[in-house]
Amino acid sequence: HEAEYQHRTDLISLDALVAHYPRRRGTATINRILDDARLTTGRTKSDLERDFLAFLDAHGLPRPHRNVLIEGYECDCVWPEHRLIVELDSYSAHATRTRFESDRVRDRVLTLNGWRSIRVTYRQLQRDAQRLERDLRQATAFQSR
Repeated sequence: HEAEYQHRTDLISLDALVAHYPRRRGTATINRILDDARLTTGRTKSDLERDFLAFLDAHGLPRPHRNVLIEGYECDCVWPEHRLIVELDSYSAHATRTRFESDRVRDRVLTLNGWRSIRVTYRQLQRDAQRLERDLRQATAFQSR
């Protein structure tokens, strides 16, 4: 807690560390502290991220680490214990040819390094929530609470 008091920590760097070393001793404790910090700050980068977190809560799915740097890419939602990434894609942010191409390179690099990536859009979250829940449960083997 002293490091937190002296402002020598930040959530992104700790997220990256535990994502890189998911099986190290102490990682579970750090994850609990980070989750508590996220719940109290409630900061999200977008409405889609906020709605996705509410979706997870409503369906009894654990919250991910957010905005984690993996293999040089910032990933929206990460469950390191499952090597799973969920990218929340708005049409406006991903509709250009440049972004389309860079997203494919990013997915390829992450896949080649042992990560699975699922892309979720606002439309999918709103119109096909049952399928999304089923897919996330299958990808992570999470059980209902």
